[in-house]
Amino acid sequence: MNKVFADLSKNRLYIILGTVSSEDETRFLVNRVLNEVKKLRHGFTCITDLREFSLSNGINDDFMQDCQEILWEGGIRKAIRITGVPDTGFCFDFEKKSKVWPAYQTDQVFSMEEAESSLDSLSYGRK
Repeated sequence: MNKVFADLSKNRLYIILGTVSSEDETRFLVNRVLNEVKKLRHGFTCITDLREFSLSNGINDDFMQDCQEILWEGGIRKAIRITGVPDTGFCFDFEKKSKVWPAYQTDQVFSMEEAESSLDSLSYGRK
């Protein structure tokens, strides 16, 4: 299941990705990220949960760069990526594909609790 939503009280975007199975779904995700970012204030944070992320055969991962550009243009302060445990070998090559890297700070953690704790220690941004 794929979810994208904004928590206005924390000024935070959540992107939770499972299996992406069609190009229509990639377009939906990009549009959803764009619409949710518009609800947030400059200096927002983002948690991207990639623990269940996979692409069906033939689906292009270029949509991830589109999402990164939306985050950058929207004024992101910091992003946290949740990935599988370190020894699974899971690694998506975000930075090499992104034109905006290293425009915003990104850390990797292994649980939602770690991600929340890390970002909750920051101030929530300002208008």
